[in-house]
Amino acid sequence: MAGRRAHRPPGSGATRRMRVHGCQRASLPQAGGHQVHPGMARLGVVPGGRPSQVTGVARRGWHHSRRPEQAKCDRAPDERTGFCDLGRHGRRSGQPVRRPPPAGYRGPDPRWLLRCTGPARSEGLGGPPEAKYRVRMRIAITRAVSPSIADCELTHLERSPIDLDVARAQHAAYEAVLADLGCRVGRLQAEPDLPDSVFVEDIAVVLDEVAIITRPGATSRRGERSSIEQVLAPHRTLAHIRSPGILDGGDVLVAGRDIHIGITSRSDAAAIDQFRAIVGDHGYRVHGVGVRGCLHLKSAVTAVSDDTLVVNPERVDTDALGDRRCIPVDPSEPAAANVVRVGDTVLVAAAFPRTAERIATAGFDVRYVDASELAKAEGALTCCSLIFEAPTT
Repeated sequence: MAGRRAHRPPGSGATRRMRVHGCQRASLPQAGGHQVHPGMARLGVVPGGRPSQVTGVARRGWHHSRRPEQAKCDRAPDERTGFCDLGRHGRRSGQPVRRPPPAGYRGPDPRWLLRCTGPARSEGLGGPPEAKYRVRMRIAITRAVSPSIADCELTHLERSPIDLDVARAQHAAYEAVLADLGCRVGRLQAEPDLPDSVFVEDIAVVLDEVAIITRPGATSRRGERSSIEQVLAPHRTLAHIRSPGILDGGDVLVAGRDIHIGITSRSDAAAIDQFRAIVGDHGYRVHGVGVRGCLHLKSAVTAVSDDTLVVNPERVDTDALGDRRCIPVDPSEPAAANVVRVGDTVLVAAAFPRTAERIATAGFDVRYVDASELAKAEGALTCCSLIFEAPTT
Protein backbone atom coordinates (compact mmCIF):
# COMPACT_ATOMS: atom_id res chain seq x y z
CA MET A 1 0.00 0.00 0.00
CA ALA A 2 1.19 3.50 -0.81
CA GLY A 3 2.57 5.31 2.22
CA ARG A 4 2.61 2.17 4.39
CA ARG A 5 5.36 -0.35 4.97
CA ALA A 6 4.57 -3.80 3.65
CA HIS A 7 3.99 -6.42 6.31
CA ARG A 8 6.81 -8.93 6.72
CA PRO A 9 5.80 -12.21 8.25
CA PRO A 10 8.12 -13.91 10.77
CA GLY A 11 11.10 -15.57 9.15
CA SER A 12 10.96 -13.51 5.95
CA GLY A 13 14.46 -12.05 6.31
CA ALA A 14 13.72 -9.61 9.12
CA THR A 15 13.94 -10.64 12.73
CA ARG A 16 10.54 -10.91 14.36
CA ARG A 17 10.07 -7.91 16.67
CA MET A 18 7.72 -6.88 19.44
CA ARG A 19 7.35 -3.22 20.56
CA VAL A 20 7.48 -2.80 24.32
CA HIS A 21 7.59 0.74 25.81
CA GLY A 22 9.12 2.19 22.73
CA CYS A 23 11.55 -0.74 22.34
CA GLN A 24 11.70 -3.45 19.73
CA ARG A 25 12.61 -6.76 21.25
CA ALA A 26 13.92 -9.57 19.10
CA SER A 27 14.18 -13.27 19.58
CA LEU A 28 17.65 -13.24 18.01
CA PRO A 29 20.62 -10.88 18.62
CA GLN A 30 20.81 -9.62 15.04
CA ALA A 31 19.19 -6.93 12.94
CA GLY A 32 19.32 -6.82 9.17
CA GLY A 33 22.94 -7.95 9.17
CA HIS A 34 24.06 -5.06 11.40
CA GLN A 35 26.44 -5.74 14.26
CA VAL A 36 24.66 -5.57 17.64
CA HIS A 37 26.36 -4.44 20.84
CA PRO A 38 26.73 -7.43 23.22
CA GLY A 39 24.84 -5.62 25.96
CA MET A 40 22.01 -4.89 23.52
CA ALA A 41 22.01 -8.51 22.45
CA ARG A 42 21.66 -9.73 26.04
CA LEU A 43 18.65 -7.50 26.46
CA GLY A 44 17.19 -8.67 23.16
CA VAL A 45 16.99 -5.11 21.81
CA VAL A 46 17.40 -4.69 18.07
CA PRO A 47 18.67 -1.28 16.91
CA GLY A 48 17.67 0.22 13.58
CA GLY A 49 19.48 2.48 11.12
CA ARG A 50 23.06 2.27 9.91
CA PRO A 51 25.80 1.11 12.29
CA SER A 52 28.35 3.67 13.42
CA GLN A 53 31.60 3.65 11.47
CA VAL A 54 33.46 3.98 14.77
CA THR A 55 31.70 1.46 17.02
CA GLY A 56 29.89 -0.70 14.47
CA VAL A 57 26.71 -0.24 16.48
CA ALA A 58 23.62 1.45 15.08
CA ARG A 59 22.76 4.72 16.82
CA ARG A 60 19.15 4.94 15.72
CA GLY A 61 16.70 2.51 17.24
CA TRP A 62 14.39 2.26 20.23
CA HIS A 63 14.69 3.35 23.86
CA HIS A 64 14.91 1.03 26.81
CA SER A 65 11.84 1.52 28.94
CA ARG A 66 9.12 -0.37 30.72
CA ARG A 67 5.78 1.33 30.22
CA PRO A 68 4.48 1.68 26.63
CA GLU A 69 2.58 4.84 27.41
CA GLN A 70 5.87 6.64 28.11
CA ALA A 71 7.42 5.91 24.68
CA LYS A 72 8.10 9.21 22.94
CA CYS A 73 10.74 8.52 20.32
CA ASP A 74 12.32 5.83 18.15
CA ARG A 75 15.94 6.72 18.78
CA ALA A 76 18.18 4.64 20.97
CA PRO A 77 20.72 6.16 23.36
CA ASP A 78 24.30 6.34 22.16
CA GLU A 79 26.22 3.37 23.55
CA ARG A 80 29.11 5.54 24.75
CA THR A 81 27.22 8.43 26.33
CA GLY A 82 23.77 7.05 27.12
CA PHE A 83 22.20 10.07 25.35
CA CYS A 84 19.61 10.14 22.61
CA ASP A 85 21.02 12.14 19.69
CA LEU A 86 17.75 14.07 19.34
CA GLY A 87 16.32 13.78 22.85
CA ARG A 88 12.68 13.35 21.74
CA HIS A 89 11.71 11.00 24.54
CA GLY A 90 9.96 12.99 27.22
CA ARG A 91 13.19 14.41 28.65
CA ARG A 92 15.28 17.38 27.66
CA SER A 93 17.98 16.59 25.15
CA GLY A 94 21.24 15.79 26.89
CA GLN A 95 19.73 14.14 29.96
CA PRO A 96 20.66 10.51 30.65
CA VAL A 97 18.33 7.69 29.69
CA ARG A 98 17.25 5.36 32.45
CA ARG A 99 19.01 2.03 32.24
CA PRO A 100 17.66 -1.38 33.28
CA PRO A 101 18.54 -2.30 36.89
CA PRO A 102 21.71 -4.35 37.41
CA ALA A 103 21.55 -8.11 37.60
CA GLY A 104 20.47 -9.29 41.02
CA TYR A 105 18.85 -6.00 42.02
CA ARG A 106 15.88 -6.68 44.28
CA GLY A 107 14.58 -3.19 44.85
CA PRO A 108 15.21 -0.71 47.69
CA ASP A 109 16.88 -1.98 50.84
CA PRO A 110 14.11 -2.83 53.36
CA ARG A 111 15.99 -0.88 56.00
CA TRP A 112 15.35 2.31 54.05
CA LEU A 113 12.25 3.04 56.09
CA LEU A 114 11.94 6.57 54.84
CA ARG A 115 9.49 8.89 53.20
CA CYS A 116 11.31 10.35 50.22
CA THR A 117 10.33 13.53 48.41
CA GLY A 118 11.92 15.83 45.89
CA PRO A 119 13.57 15.27 42.51
CA ALA A 120 16.82 13.56 41.76
CA ARG A 121 19.43 15.55 39.87
CA SER A 122 22.01 14.66 37.25
CA GLU A 123 25.59 15.71 37.66
CA GLY A 124 28.76 14.90 35.75
CA LEU A 125 31.36 12.84 37.59
CA GLY A 126 34.99 12.11 37.03
CA GLY A 127 36.18 8.78 35.70
CA PRO A 128 35.36 6.86 32.52
CA PRO A 129 32.88 8.31 29.98
CA GLU A 130 30.04 6.06 31.06
CA ALA A 131 30.40 7.31 34.66
CA LYS A 132 30.13 10.96 33.66
CA TYR A 133 26.45 10.61 32.89
CA ARG A 134 25.39 8.53 35.87
CA VAL A 135 22.34 10.02 37.56
CA ARG A 136 23.00 11.20 41.10
CA MET A 137 20.65 12.48 43.73
CA ARG A 138 21.19 14.63 46.77
CA ILE A 139 19.80 12.93 49.88
CA ALA A 140 18.93 14.62 53.16
CA ILE A 141 18.40 12.33 56.14
CA THR A 142 16.26 13.83 58.90
CA ARG A 143 14.38 12.52 61.92
CA ALA A 144 11.05 13.62 63.32
CA VAL A 145 11.14 15.66 66.53
CA SER A 146 11.03 13.45 69.62
CA PRO A 147 8.03 14.01 71.94
CA SER A 148 10.55 14.09 74.80
CA ILE A 149 12.69 16.89 73.35
CA ALA A 150 12.06 19.00 76.46
CA ASP A 151 14.43 16.59 78.28
CA CYS A 152 17.31 17.28 75.87
CA GLU A 153 20.94 17.66 76.89
CA LEU A 154 22.02 21.27 77.55
CA THR A 155 25.54 22.62 78.07
CA HIS A 156 25.61 26.36 77.38
CA LEU A 157 21.92 27.31 77.63
CA GLU A 158 19.42 27.55 80.45
CA ARG A 159 16.45 25.23 80.05
CA SER A 160 13.31 26.92 78.73
CA PRO A 161 9.92 25.51 77.62
CA ILE A 162 9.83 24.06 74.09
CA ASP A 163 6.51 24.10 72.24
CA LEU A 164 6.46 20.64 70.64
CA ASP A 165 3.88 21.52 67.98
CA VAL A 166 5.82 24.62 66.91
CA ALA A 167 9.07 22.67 66.86
CA ARG A 168 7.50 20.02 64.61
CA ALA A 169 6.03 22.63 62.29
CA GLN A 170 9.39 24.42 61.97
CA HIS A 171 11.14 21.13 61.34
CA ALA A 172 8.63 20.22 58.62
CA ALA A 173 9.20 23.61 56.98
CA TYR A 174 12.97 22.97 57.10
CA GLU A 175 12.44 19.64 55.33
CA ALA A 176 10.23 21.33 52.74
CA VAL A 177 12.98 23.82 51.92
CA LEU A 178 15.48 20.98 51.47
CA ALA A 179 13.09 19.20 49.12
CA ASP A 180 12.49 22.41 47.19
CA LEU A 181 16.26 22.71 46.69
CA GLY A 182 16.43 19.28 45.08
CA CYS A 183 17.05 16.97 48.04
CA ARG A 184 15.29 13.70 48.50
CA VAL A 185 14.32 14.01 52.13
CA GLY A 186 14.31 10.74 54.06
CA ARG A 187 12.63 11.22 57.43
CA LEU A 188 13.27 8.62 60.13
CA GLN A 189 10.60 8.00 62.71
CA ALA A 190 10.68 9.91 65.98
CA GLU A 191 12.43 8.25 68.94
CA PRO A 192 10.34 8.88 72.08
CA ASP A 193 13.13 7.68 74.38
CA LEU A 194 15.88 9.73 72.72
CA PRO A 195 15.17 13.44 73.31
CA ASP A 196 18.02 14.79 71.14
CA SER A 197 17.51 12.39 68.23
CA VAL A 198 16.21 15.08 65.83
CA PHE A 199 19.83 16.31 65.66
CA VAL A 200 21.01 13.57 63.29
CA GLU A 201 24.19 15.41 62.26
CA ASP A 202 25.92 14.44 65.50
CA ILE A 203 25.66 10.71 64.76
CA ALA A 204 27.56 10.49 61.47
CA VAL A 205 29.95 12.29 59.15
CA VAL A 206 29.23 11.41 55.51
CA LEU A 207 32.05 11.90 53.01
CA ASP A 208 32.06 10.86 49.37
CA GLU A 209 34.16 7.80 50.14
CA VAL A 210 33.00 6.68 53.60
CA ALA A 211 30.53 7.42 56.39
CA ILE A 212 31.96 7.62 59.91
CA ILE A 213 29.55 6.66 62.68
CA THR A 214 30.45 8.76 65.70
CA ARG A 215 30.54 7.99 69.40
CA PRO A 216 28.63 10.94 70.87
CA GLY A 217 30.05 12.69 73.89
CA ALA A 218 26.68 12.53 75.68
CA THR A 219 26.04 8.90 76.65
CA SER A 220 22.28 9.47 76.37
CA ARG A 221 22.69 9.84 72.59
CA ARG A 222 24.52 6.64 71.75
CA GLY A 223 21.26 4.77 71.21
CA GLU A 224 20.66 6.92 68.11
CA ARG A 225 23.40 5.22 66.13
CA SER A 226 21.77 1.95 65.02
CA SER A 227 19.03 3.54 62.91
CA ILE A 228 21.51 5.93 61.27
CA GLU A 229 23.81 3.02 60.46
CA GLN A 230 20.94 1.19 58.76
CA VAL A 231 19.98 4.13 56.57
CA LEU A 232 23.56 4.94 55.50
CA ALA A 233 24.73 1.37 54.85
CA PRO A 234 23.18 1.16 51.34
CA HIS A 235 25.06 4.30 50.28
CA ARG A 236 28.47 4.23 51.95
CA THR A 237 31.07 1.99 53.51
CA LEU A 238 30.78 2.51 57.27
CA ALA A 239 33.57 3.19 59.75
CA HIS A 240 33.19 3.78 63.49
CA ILE A 241 34.73 5.86 66.24
CA ARG A 242 35.56 3.48 69.08
CA SER A 243 35.99 3.86 72.83
CA PRO A 244 37.62 5.71 74.47
CA GLY A 245 37.25 8.38 71.78
CA ILE A 246 34.18 10.65 71.72
CA LEU A 247 32.99 12.64 68.71
CA ASP A 248 29.89 14.61 67.74
CA GLY A 249 29.29 15.28 64.05
CA GLY A 250 28.56 18.90 64.92
CA ASP A 251 32.27 19.29 65.67
CA VAL A 252 33.32 18.19 62.16
CA LEU A 253 33.69 20.87 59.47
CA VAL A 254 34.53 19.68 55.95
CA ALA A 255 35.93 22.34 53.59
CA GLY A 256 37.36 20.86 50.42
CA ARG A 257 39.98 18.27 51.39
CA ASP A 258 40.47 19.85 54.83
CA ILE A 259 38.52 18.50 57.79
CA HIS A 260 38.55 20.60 60.96
CA ILE A 261 37.41 18.91 64.16
CA GLY A 262 36.56 20.91 67.24
CA ILE A 263 38.07 19.93 70.57
CA THR A 264 35.09 20.39 72.89
CA SER A 265 33.24 18.71 75.73
CA ARG A 266 31.69 16.40 73.09
CA SER A 267 34.77 15.56 70.98
CA ASP A 268 38.35 14.73 72.01
CA ALA A 269 41.83 14.13 70.63
CA ALA A 270 41.50 10.32 70.77
CA ALA A 271 38.57 10.47 68.35
CA ILE A 272 40.46 12.90 66.10
CA ASP A 273 43.32 10.40 65.82
CA GLN A 274 40.86 7.65 64.85
CA PHE A 275 39.17 9.93 62.33
CA ARG A 276 42.50 10.82 60.76
CA ALA A 277 43.36 7.11 60.37
CA ILE A 278 40.01 6.43 58.69
CA VAL A 279 40.16 9.20 56.08
CA GLY A 280 43.91 9.52 55.55
CA ASP A 281 43.95 7.13 52.60
CA HIS A 282 41.27 9.23 50.87
CA GLY A 283 43.44 12.33 50.70
CA TYR A 284 41.89 14.39 53.51
CA ARG A 285 43.86 16.55 55.94
CA VAL A 286 42.49 16.48 59.49
CA HIS A 287 43.08 19.35 61.92
CA GLY A 288 42.09 19.74 65.56
CA VAL A 289 40.65 23.16 66.39
CA GLY A 290 40.02 24.79 69.75
CA VAL A 291 36.51 26.15 70.39
CA ARG A 292 35.29 28.48 73.13
CA GLY A 293 31.88 29.56 74.42
CA CYS A 294 29.70 27.18 72.39
CA LEU A 295 28.72 23.54 72.14
CA HIS A 296 30.27 22.55 68.80
CA LEU A 297 32.73 23.80 66.21
CA LYS A 298 29.82 24.35 63.81
CA SER A 299 28.28 26.70 66.35
CA ALA A 300 31.28 28.90 65.54
CA VAL A 301 31.98 28.28 61.85
CA THR A 302 30.42 26.60 58.81
CA ALA A 303 31.30 26.47 55.11
CA VAL A 304 29.28 28.10 52.35
CA SER A 305 31.75 26.86 49.72
CA ASP A 306 35.02 24.96 49.70
CA ASP A 307 36.96 28.21 50.11
CA THR A 308 34.51 30.44 52.03
CA LEU A 309 33.46 30.21 55.67
CA VAL A 310 30.93 31.99 57.86
CA VAL A 311 32.61 32.46 61.22
CA ASN A 312 32.25 33.99 64.66
CA PRO A 313 35.85 35.00 65.42
CA GLU A 314 35.02 35.28 69.11
CA ARG A 315 34.47 31.52 69.28
CA VAL A 316 37.22 30.11 67.07
CA ASP A 317 40.64 31.27 65.90
CA THR A 318 40.32 31.94 62.17
CA ASP A 319 44.06 31.38 61.67
CA ALA A 320 43.46 27.70 62.51
CA LEU A 321 41.02 27.37 59.58
CA GLY A 322 43.56 27.79 56.80
CA ASP A 323 43.78 30.32 54.00
CA ARG A 324 40.08 30.74 53.29
CA ARG A 325 37.84 33.74 52.89
CA CYS A 326 35.88 34.37 56.08
CA ILE A 327 32.53 36.13 56.35
CA PRO A 328 32.23 37.30 59.98
CA VAL A 329 28.82 37.18 61.61
CA ASP A 330 27.20 40.43 62.69
CA PRO A 331 28.35 41.15 66.28
CA SER A 332 24.72 41.33 67.42
CA GLU A 333 24.12 37.76 66.15
CA PRO A 334 26.80 35.56 67.79
CA ALA A 335 24.98 32.29 66.99
CA ALA A 336 24.58 33.08 63.27
CA ALA A 337 27.64 31.17 62.05
CA ASN A 338 25.68 27.93 61.70
CA VAL A 339 24.32 27.83 58.13
CA VAL A 340 23.51 24.99 55.72
CA ARG A 341 24.96 24.81 52.22
CA VAL A 342 22.70 23.06 49.69
CA GLY A 343 24.22 23.33 46.23
CA ASP A 344 24.51 27.06 45.49
CA THR A 345 22.04 28.07 48.20
CA VAL A 346 22.74 28.88 51.85
CA LEU A 347 20.09 28.36 54.53
CA VAL A 348 20.27 30.91 57.34
CA ALA A 349 18.20 30.97 60.53
CA ALA A 350 15.47 33.59 60.31
CA ALA A 351 16.66 35.06 63.60
CA PHE A 352 19.87 36.36 61.95
CA PRO A 353 18.95 38.74 59.09
CA ARG A 354 22.06 40.92 59.42
CA THR A 355 24.43 38.02 58.95
CA ALA A 356 22.23 36.74 56.12
CA GLU A 357 22.68 40.10 54.41
CA ARG A 358 26.45 39.78 54.71
CA ILE A 359 26.33 36.33 53.11
CA ALA A 360 24.13 37.60 50.28
CA THR A 361 26.45 40.55 49.71
CA ALA A 362 29.30 38.06 49.33
CA GLY A 363 27.46 36.58 46.34
CA PHE A 364 25.50 33.67 47.78
CA ASP A 365 21.82 32.85 47.36
CA VAL A 366 20.20 32.96 50.82
CA ARG A 367 17.03 31.26 52.10
CA TYR A 368 15.60 31.87 55.57
CA VAL A 369 14.48 29.04 57.84
CA ASP A 370 12.84 29.49 61.25
CA ALA A 371 14.33 27.15 63.86
CA SER A 372 13.69 29.12 67.04
CA GLU A 373 12.17 26.25 69.05
CA LEU A 374 14.92 23.77 68.23
CA ALA A 375 17.46 26.45 69.18
CA LYS A 376 16.15 26.13 72.75
CA ALA A 377 17.46 22.56 72.67
CA GLU A 378 20.91 23.88 71.73
CA GLY A 379 20.34 22.84 68.14
CA ALA A 380 20.96 24.68 64.89
CA LEU A 381 20.30 24.27 61.18
CA THR A 382 23.11 21.86 60.32
CA CYS A 383 22.18 19.66 63.28
CA CYS A 384 18.87 18.61 61.71
CA SER A 385 20.08 16.80 58.58
CA LEU A 386 22.74 14.64 57.00
CA ILE A 387 23.13 15.79 53.39
CA PHE A 388 25.12 13.81 50.84
CA GLU A 389 25.03 12.60 47.25
CA ALA A 390 24.52 9.07 45.98
CA PRO A 391 23.95 7.47 42.57
CA THR A 392 20.45 6.32 41.75
CA THR A 393 19.79 2.64 41.11
